[in-house]
Amino acid sequence: CSNSSKRARRKEWRYRERHHRNENTSYRENYREADTTYLDQFGHGNMNGRNMFARTGLTWHVTEKDHLSLDLMGMMGSPRRTNVIDYTGGQVVGGIQQQGYTRNRTTTSSGQMLIYSNVLNLALELGFNVYENEPLCTRTTFKIGGPADLLIECQDTSKLPLLLKKIKDSKTPLSVMGNGSNLLVCDSGIKGVVLVISEDSVTVSGDKIVASAGAKLSKLCNVALENGLSGLEFGFGIPGTVGGAVYMNAGAYGGEIKQVITSVTSITRNGEIITRTVDELELGYRTSIFKREDEVILSAEFELQPDEKETIKSKMYDFLCRRKDKQPLEFPSAGSTFKRPEGNFAGALIEQSGLKGFSIGGAEVSTKHAGFVINRGNATCEDVKELIKHIQKTVFEKTGVMLETEVIYLG
Repeated sequence: CSNSSKRARRKEWRYRERHHRNENTSYRENYREADTTYLDQFGHGNMNGRNMFARTGLTWHVTEKDHLSLDLMGMMGSPRRTNVIDYTGGQVVGGIQQQGYTRNRTTTSSGQMLIYSNVLNLALELGFNVYENEPLCTRTTFKIGGPADLLIECQDTSKLPLLLKKIKDSKTPLSVMGNGSNLLVCDSGIKGVVLVISEDSVTVSGDKIVASAGAKLSKLCNVALENGLSGLEFGFGIPGTVGGAVYMNAGAYGGEIKQVITSVTSITRNGEIITRTVDELELGYRTSIFKREDEVILSAEFELQPDEKETIKSKMYDFLCRRKDKQPLEFPSAGSTFKRPEGNFAGALIEQSGLKGFSIGGAEVSTKHAGFVINRGNATCEDVKELIKHIQKTVFEKTGVMLETEVIYLG
């Protein structure tokens, strides 16, 4: 269509957005003329079911709800229009600058961005949500982390083989994350694609429960409670997903995933679906076969024991109260920073070494529980890494024990 009609259509969208936007939406407009293309840039507020986006390089113009036209513009020098593609379905959300994290998109070559756009295009066709330049500090419990080039939410794992094949064939870097509750993400962000399994179904059959990897562990625990099934009480209050819990063999208060899981289904980067029994999962203290195998966890099956709902509920409440009493839940963190050393406790050793309350930048050893490194509000990944190194060095010098980190570094 003509340039004038395109401008009219964009003007109409801007009017509609002003008229319909939620008052809580962080909203701003930046207009820049580049080959007759206006860039409408919106903040990352409440989407209200509408697709609001625009980024330099990958610029999204909304023509109507859930119908996008994608302008692929050159990365080097002046922006230029190279292609226009229409899609129906999927959602693309423009990233924002947050906590000072930015990525200079002009440092990425045109060829690399074309590869990314091919992956992005397929993700949209499959109906996945796509976030470009997404700040990962908003997606981790540590509230730390720079932007991901592309973050893709997969709501239907049956379509995942196609996406994984495209990612592999294009040699695009791939990282997988769940709820971000055990991650420390690099300040400069993550190159390539960050994949999030957001499918969260939980189904019950007798004393067995099958849960998608994207289901929150708390949801799984509540479903077990509703059906009078015991064995997962220890997981109530752990802020992770089923996939993350399997990956780490999560545990607390004498319970762990290994005790209740029967099988796990995963997918390789080639699209091969694999189901393993519990004996094949190599589950140990905060580890599993998936730390070695390059696979994406899709779902897990659990076998539980029938019990009175009030008994189950009482255990869950007891564990939750213990967490609130002993852990610094009022501050962002990644949970326990260190693994439990044999015959001892990391928190006790750190406290004995006089490090309770010690800080570097915005990262601090919690005064409530020394086993937690917390974000006091402006911590960076480097702050946390330097603090962890100092803790390990000091504890080793004073006790002879070298603490091993439980938190996973990404980026």
